[in-house]
Amino acid sequence: MENNPFMKFPPEVVWHIFEHAARSSTSTCKTLCLVNSWCRQLVLPYLFSTVILPTEAAVKDFRSMIFLQANPNDDPTATRVSQRLRLPDFAPSEHVQNLWMEEAHSGVQKVMESCYNAEHVAMDQESFLHLMYMPLVRSYFTPEPSRPERSHPLQVVVIDSDSRWNRASRQGRLQGLLSTGLSHIRLASPMARDSDALDIAPFPQLTHFAMPLSSCLAQDPDVVSRLLQNPTLKMVVCVISGANERELARVWCRDVRRGCTNAYLVESSGLDLQEQWEAEVRGGKTIWEKALEYTRRVLEADEPA
Repeated sequence: MENNPFMKFPPEVVWHIFEHAARSSTSTCKTLCLVNSWCRQLVLPYLFSTVILPTEAAVKDFRSMIFLQANPNDDPTATRVSQRLRLPDFAPSEHVQNLWMEEAHSGVQKVMESCYNAEHVAMDQESFLHLMYMPLVRSYFTPEPSRPERSHPLQVVVIDSDSRWNRASRQGRLQGLLSTGLSHIRLASPMARDSDALDIAPFPQLTHFAMPLSSCLAQDPDVVSRLLQNPTLKMVVCVISGANERELARVWCRDVRRGCTNAYLVESSGLDLQEQWEAEVRGGKTIWEKALEYTRRVLEADEPA
């Protein structure tokens, strides 16, 4: 041990190396948690910075773990999984920045209230609608002082959207959790033709909106025009699903950009949606950055020689 060169490293350098490794890979982060107690404490926030909950059971276990951390003496509420994940003096939900949820249903409200630092969230449509229908309930978690309000914009991907995606807002029942602070929405699946499907009035801070090209073409032209002319929207991105849509997309882009320069195109990568989302939130180019580059290339190619 006396000849170990790492013993001479300044602690700050070791911490920086471990932090970089923890950011780069979830599996590496899990391994580092087993090194020793101080290393575990150092990398735990990175382990929980991106949380993937692909099933209803995973959402339930995560909710149970959150509740157990907030109520350490209330063991009967905990599942076997959350009991194994008990983390003294550490609140996992406070460190969640990126959150993917499927089949969350009624549990989505408690998860979102607890993960108030999350900036990028992907959820199924029913969960999205549940957040819009249900009033906020802050009595579920009991720690004092009360949790701070969200202080940064929220970006949401609706995994399986259709024409019902903002049905609740059209019925005048939108609640505060999504009506304020929501700056980016991406609808990942095609929508049916619906004259109200693209109503974004309930989201006053929305600046970026993305949807499949097929959804945009399926809407009434007046509806799309109102969307593009909304003064708060900096980018309306139509996502091309494959090479067979490229020419159609260029025609659409040339037409709408005659009067609306906030219309953009982007071609979906070959990755599935979850892989795309994870690549973005872990430091890759966002769909919005890709749309800026793709549209610029399209417009340059369309310019007369």
